Amino acid sequence: MTSRRAKALAITGALALLVASAGCSSSGGADAAKSTTSSVKSTTPPSTTAAQAAALAKLPDPCTLLSKADVTALFGAAPLRTLPQPPLVQSLLKSCTMSGEYGRKTYAIIVGVASGTAAYSQALAAAAKRVPGLGDTSYALPHSLGNALIIQFVRNGRTYSVTYSASDPNGTTDPASQQAQLVAMMKAIDQRVS
Repeated sequence: MTSRRAKALAITGALALLVASAGCSSSGGADAAKSTTSSVKSTTPPSTTAAQAAALAKLPDPCTLLSKADVTALFGAAPLRTLPQPPLVQSLLKSCTMSGEYGRKTYAIIVGVASGTAAYSQALAAAAKRVPGLGDTSYALPHSLGNALIIQFVRNGRTYSVTYSASDPNGTTDPASQQAQLVAMMKAIDQRVS
């Protein structure tokens, strides 16, 4: 694993933990021409209560909240991997990672949906800017851990989140410059789930 890829994994994984999302994998060929989809069986551990299982079952599939066209427009190329993550039972969260490496650039987006508002990261929201017209409450925050942008909103008692990371060795990729595009995608999700 290259140090660039390891750094991208570390940044994306750390951000995912901050917003109560699952980590992601950014492995794969640099110039892969074909898109692949991996599926992880969404099973809940035996210790899951009936109430937790029911709450998780009611959540939409986060891999369907953003279309392949949305992610392609954001990355500038089709996502190479789509990985549903095992649900986080304690936080009642489902998440999905879409990622790819294109030459020397690496992109990853983690989409999450959680039952309730406990996953809404109040500490991050306090340092962020409100996004007008998005959800009941929302924020966007370029994150200091690396080239990443976090957006969360609450709608109808659920928390929706996106963590977007983009990196390249020249430092020319800045997710904050794509904030308007990402907010528009989140507003489209908000319209569908309202």
